[in-house]
Amino acid sequence: MSMSHASPLGKLRIVILICCLILALGILGCSLFNNFYSKVLDKEDITANVEKHSEDDLNYQFISSYLKKFGIGNINTYKIDEAESKLRRNFYRTLPDKKEMAEAVTSLFIEYFYDEIDLEDKEAVTDAVLHCMIAVTEDRYAFYRTAEEYFEYSNSLDGGQEFVGIGVQVNLDTLKISMVFPESGAQEAGIMPYDIIWGVGDKTQENTKKEDLVEMLKGEVGSTVNVTVKRGEEFHTFTVTRKLLKERTVYYRLLEGGIGYIQLTQFLGTTAAEFREAVDFFTANGAKGLLVDVRYNPGGLLSSVVDVIDYLTPDAPERRIGSYTMNSGEQVFYTKDGHSVDLPIAVICNGSTASAAELFTAAMRDYRNDGILNTVIVGENTYGKGIAQSSFLLYDYSGLTFTIGYFNPPCNVNFNGVGVAPDVEVEEVHSVDAPLNTAISELLKLADPAPLAYMSADLAA
Repeated sequence: MSMSHASPLGKLRIVILICCLILALGILGCSLFNNFYSKVLDKEDITANVEKHSEDDLNYQFISSYLKKFGIGNINTYKIDEAESKLRRNFYRTLPDKKEMAEAVTSLFIEYFYDEIDLEDKEAVTDAVLHCMIAVTEDRYAFYRTAEEYFEYSNSLDGGQEFVGIGVQVNLDTLKISMVFPESGAQEAGIMPYDIIWGVGDKTQENTKKEDLVEMLKGEVGSTVNVTVKRGEEFHTFTVTRKLLKERTVYYRLLEGGIGYIQLTQFLGTTAAEFREAVDFFTANGAKGLLVDVRYNPGGLLSSVVDVIDYLTPDAPERRIGSYTMNSGEQVFYTKDGHSVDLPIAVICNGSTASAAELFTAAMRDYRNDGILNTVIVGENTYGKGIAQSSFLLYDYSGLTFTIGYFNPPCNVNFNGVGVAPDVEVEEVHSVDAPLNTAISELLKLADPAPLAYMSADLAA
């Protein structure tokens, strides 16, 4: 029967059948299209696509479109786009254009992740792409963290956490111990500051990565671990019992001669309160001066160091503690807490004093230069990190941390790549704390300068 002779009902059925066929073909086509763009192609195909599209004049809004075009299609596009938006709005330097950035991300993905992850796992591929995106920024302080990793990182910044370990703070670059926690297993065993961790168990620096050795120090409460340290040219092995310890960032004690010694290990959420506790103890007990040790302090929260500096410094209108400059402008921090300390202050620093700890050191120098505080800086030139990082949460509570700008001391001269020079330079010598001894001597001069002036006059006569 021809179409022209079909009944109205028959014609309707035919039209419906044709529409259904068109819809089915459309759905099939879309499915095939989506399948193509929701998988990861072979390395060779991806590389060929990058080379091919490098010649095209494309202008996608987000690099995720390029990644799919190249053949990395099994990604969470929304998450990739959100991360890129946060980077481009807040990063302290100009990022590569979208196509160049996508090509670099693709190259890193093929080199470091293609053979290491399940390419069918969308979450794993997305995480890998975000790691590559962060690497492309060439920001050594930038990280992508999964939701679980970001939760742990955020908690670590709060401070005051309990942890199980032997009770040492270690410089990861050298495995030199910068601090041994009081009443820790390490202290009880005889491990000392400036010891270098050489081995843990049957592993040593000669056959194991430094990070892995540090990880091996962890374990259950009450368990023991053999730790070999290098002390000068000698090696010593200690059996250390792991304990449950509460993290502190400020340790203090009264030294002979009435000197209040304060060690600042980091600037975390609890640091300012712990620092105020220490300062109040010394002022109440008649200390002649404060000796603040920020050696091996890697920095921390800008808000924390601002509060610490403010507690020592007299308030005055528009008296700067520091500032940081971002794409969106400058934010300045001023003294405001109504508290100050009328005591001489010596600061001990070294090449591992970094970031917020350098801001503290520079502030003590600047306030001395301006006649506000009576201070002296002893030790070695500091690390030279005058750039600030911030963290940005993504919708699934994973997070990006990257550099957003420069932070400056009161004098407003940035020290990034330069560091802060001491007034009295003293190199560290193992087994003899020369910087500490020199700092005590310099602090006593500040605390009681009259006898020294009298002696100088006698010598001159």
